Amino acid sequence: ADGLPSAAIRAIAEDREGNLWVGTTGGLVRLHETRVLSLTRKEGLPVDTVRAVLEDGSGSVWLGTEGGGLCHAAPGPVRCFTTRDGLPNDTVYALIASRDGGMWVGTDGGGVVHFRDGKFGGKIDTHSGLSNDRVRALVETANGDLWISTSAGLGVVRGGRVVGERGPGQRL
Repeated sequence: ADGLPSAAIRAIAEDREGNLWVGTTGGLVRLHETRVLSLTRKEGLPVDTVRAVLEDGSGSVWLGTEGGGLCHAAPGPVRCFTTRDGLPNDTVYALIASRDGGMWVGTDGGGVVHFRDGKFGGKIDTHSGLSNDRVRALVETANGDLWISTSAGLGVVRGGRVVGERGPGQRL
């Protein structure tokens, strides 16, 4: 598509104003009507590969990057949270809003961690019973269960504990 910095699209999300945010291997692109705005390392991203995009309840846009951590991209200057801040791994593949107003952050090798008000907590990984720490996708259901897709299967977390795990070929 015209205006995209790279054809390798890794994530896409729509915000409340109808803008499309596209994470690529060449940075982040915001598509608004006929305007295209790009955010890359030149504009303050720590890396150019954006793996996940999420708009939070306040309208801020968050990015999961490949090696650059969890970044707050809009509004204002880019601010990133990394392993120095408590993120278990600096590659983030999955972001979803949590029911408590925070977000769940799925990492590539560090499991899942909860993020709210600038702080990480509630880590879920192999030490808590997850079969694999390479998280690919997340869903929080209406009843509060957190489903975690890893490179080895599917886990279910209820009340902060892993209560179910399914690997390839196992029935749910």
